[in-house]
Amino acid sequence: METSETATPTTTAPAALTRVSVFRLGGPAQTSEGEPATIAQVVMDVSGQAVTHIGVRFNGGFFSRGQVSYAPFDVIVEATADLVTLAVSRQELDEQMKATPTGFKLTVETQVLLDNKRVGRVSQLIFEAETQHLWRLVIDRGLSGEWSAPASAVSQLDARQISLTSAGSKSLFTPYVPDHDLAEDIHRAIENYTRLRVDLGGVRIHVTAGVVWLEGYVSSELNRRLVADQLLGLHGIAELHNNLLTDTEVASAVSQALARDPRTAHGYIGIYPALGVVHLRGVVPTNDMRQAAEEIARATPEVASVVNEIHVNPSGDVLPVMAGVTGDEDRVPGGA
Repeated sequence: METSETATPTTTAPAALTRVSVFRLGGPAQTSEGEPATIAQVVMDVSGQAVTHIGVRFNGGFFSRGQVSYAPFDVIVEATADLVTLAVSRQELDEQMKATPTGFKLTVETQVLLDNKRVGRVSQLIFEAETQHLWRLVIDRGLSGEWSAPASAVSQLDARQISLTSAGSKSLFTPYVPDHDLAEDIHRAIENYTRLRVDLGGVRIHVTAGVVWLEGYVSSELNRRLVADQLLGLHGIAELHNNLLTDTEVASAVSQALARDPRTAHGYIGIYPALGVVHLRGVVPTNDMRQAAEEIARATPEVASVVNEIHVNPSGDVLPVMAGVTGDEDRVPGGA
């Protein structure tokens, strides 16, 4: 079997988390009543770009063997590699959805070619949930295991085969590691770096077929870079989207929001973020200003939550000695 080099994980500019629907051919499905079925087909429209239906076979009964029932995409409640759940019963499928849909019906027999050379068979098809367009596919390459590739590499598609083109790239395929397993590997890689352990509680890891998004918070820009560095070369990562925010960025965003609002522009307010949790401290002349500060901070997109520790003192005109989230006073430069 023809082989190709493993993709080198790339760190990209921050990108929004892509919501997907995952269909494993031959994998499990169930109806709204919990009746089990097997995914026999994924039906794509005649343009070969978007999913329209999935074909399922029900597991029980001699007469149901070989018979495929088609469920349109809009009755799919959830679709993961582990299970696809439908919003309809088997009876509803049989009674209301008898017509065989047009389009390309992809099965476990659908071959995958790379630059006109056979490399395996399709095992998973992954679509953007909102557009229903093909996003990635997973290929069973026999003894080489499963590999994933981006839909952008697809040059032609029909029921018999999916043709990919490398376009000169030597790193099209990435070894496929199940999403849960890869997320655990990433968590472990970050945890094993002592400096990053304190930030790990603020990091959220999302994985889909080798594409990784890091969401949440770290304490510093250095730690954001170190997190990405720890994942370089990790088996199974095709793309890394490092969307982590730093405490400095959070503090800056809240500070600017407070300065722009006339209700708080002249308040003596200290901002102390800790992995997205913003502590507000200081002295303001009115309770209205205190509440406005909290409201503005909570509405700042970069903020996870707010702890309002601001004191109200009508005669207060200076910001007292600042204290961090730990409650310890900051040392004044040059002081004892």
